[in-house]
Amino acid sequence: MLSQISRAWVGGAVAMLVLGAIFFSQPLFGLGVLLSVVLLGAWVWARFCLTNLEIARNFNHTRAFWGEEVAMDHVFVNNKPLPLPWLIVEDEYPGSLQMTSHTFSYSSKPRMMGFGSSISLGWYERVTRHYTFLCAARGEHEFGPIEVRSGDIFGLFRRYATYSTPQTLLVYPRYVPVARLGITARQPFGDYKAAQQIVTDPLRMRAVREYAYGDNQRHIHWKATARRGELQTRLFEPSATPHLSVFLNQDTFVHMYEGLDAPTLELAITVAASVANHALEQGWMVGLQINAFASNSDRQVKIPPSRDPGQLTRVLESLARIKGWSGLPVEELLRAQRH
Repeated sequence: MLSQISRAWVGGAVAMLVLGAIFFSQPLFGLGVLLSVVLLGAWVWARFCLTNLEIARNFNHTRAFWGEEVAMDHVFVNNKPLPLPWLIVEDEYPGSLQMTSHTFSYSSKPRMMGFGSSISLGWYERVTRHYTFLCAARGEHEFGPIEVRSGDIFGLFRRYATYSTPQTLLVYPRYVPVARLGITARQPFGDYKAAQQIVTDPLRMRAVREYAYGDNQRHIHWKATARRGELQTRLFEPSATPHLSVFLNQDTFVHMYEGLDAPTLELAITVAASVANHALEQGWMVGLQINAFASNSDRQVKIPPSRDPGQLTRVLESLARIKGWSGLPVEELLRAQRH
């Protein structure tokens, strides 16, 4: 790309050649030829300066917890015998993150911030620049493309290029002990016990009593019935593995067009993550349902109950990707799951 300065130098070389030929001035014509050769070499240098240039963005972790610091590297590899005397790099990152290692600037794109650097690369040289970010907001953060510009050693001719380098950083939502939420840790789900145990363990019999209308016929104790002459029913201990389903309503207003109350949404997500983490620590089987569509899918977010070691990670990932746009009212979700 020709700048005003490069156009002036090209015009000067052409003028020297023309005037030298008209007035038969060998020094002027020779100076024009020398300048033309230099300009041609500079143009060729700029023409191939970005050829075989590899640029990558690498994270030490692509998933992080709220409040953690994540390291990011820019890796530049010049795979050619032509050196790059100067290379200006400009990158963008989500504004909800905080860069702690370098200064930043504002970007023209909404909710994005920018930062830049300048390096030089020799032939077949590899250079790495290090940056750190503070994960101050949960979510799936997308980083923008890397824009570079370079040129010849004199800076007369310049080339521009954009490297997509698609990368996302998933930050899990914040979760705290349930006691900090104002919920008693020993009874996080209420102060009153149900009159009837909903989930029982068929391998842990508690007692035997007379059969009553509505009892499950599969629980009749036939040996006790034969001994007493009346139908007897077995009673069981509560299940050794209680189930918990967490339902999260991501609607912060009655209507979508009213907007989004971000602090309320983040509080609701923190509560859901905290309750799920507490229940999993107690050995419960925990599931999650949200009135939202899963990422890149038309299905609702639904994680079946489990106490698998990776269940908390699955729950946190789903909560991290919430955008605050509802797929359906939470009343309909609860009505469909009443069974």
